Amino acid sequence: MEKGKIKGAVFFDYDGTLTDKNHKIFKPTKATLDSIKKLNENGYAVCLATGRSIKYVPQSGINFDCIVSENGGYTVDMYTKKVLTNKSFSDDVLKEMTEFSDENGFIYVLETSGYCYVNKSDDSLFKKMIGMFNVPHSLFTQINFNGTLNEYKEVNKILMMYSDKEKFKNFSNIFSKKAAITLPDSAITSCDINPIGVSKKDGVEAICKYYDIPKENTYAFGDGGNDYFLLNSVNHGVAMGVHDKSLEDVSEYITDEVKNEGITKALMHYGII
Repeated sequence: MEKGKIKGAVFFDYDGTLTDKNHKIFKPTKATLDSIKKLNENGYAVCLATGRSIKYVPQSGINFDCIVSENGGYTVDMYTKKVLTNKSFSDDVLKEMTEFSDENGFIYVLETSGYCYVNKSDDSLFKKMIGMFNVPHSLFTQINFNGTLNEYKEVNKILMMYSDKEKFKNFSNIFSKKAAITLPDSAITSCDINPIGVSKKDGVEAICKYYDIPKENTYAFGDGGNDYFLLNSVNHGVAMGVHDKSLEDVSEYITDEVKNEGITKALMHYGII
């Protein structure tokens, strides 16, 4: 979408918002696709704001104007390919976290804009986790450190999986001041880790500045804890019907579940479609 022709911007999380693994909805519904197409036609930039790396954002049928990936670590305008944010870990912090993780048997994926490197590509927990989200195993590259991290540059996010919650608690206590750790609910044994201070808010602000979009015309949809700063950074925050309780503090409106066309209902509620 060209600058100067945009009324506002709407940001959508992917997992749990555009899709719902719990109900085997791995791509947006037809009603969602139709609503988002109409939203775009009405002059609103349609933006993805996901924890995923662009490497494993699937073809959804939506032509996103911009993508905020890796929880704000990497943001790009999809038409000009201009990179708006690229925030990566320092070498020292990355080395410390991967060494601790290796010593404690954690599985981790080092995510960049072009590659996703996993330390245990054949581990059953890793295969189960990506299978839950219908992500192909072939998109991940096995790590081969050879004693160095030099080839793994510009890591914007770490996806971590673990089976021992006490060991992860120790990790969190040690690194909570060195990295932004999105803590899962008690039933999940995985989390997202970003450089300290990085969140989806960074991507939202970069896009709004790039397109000169006033905050009063910004909307965001989310469901998880990593969407807290996303919803808090726009004027109209929308939580999906099934959502992390923390989002209730930053949501102006709570819509229905994915299976009940929550996105369409909310867009109609605001009168922007």
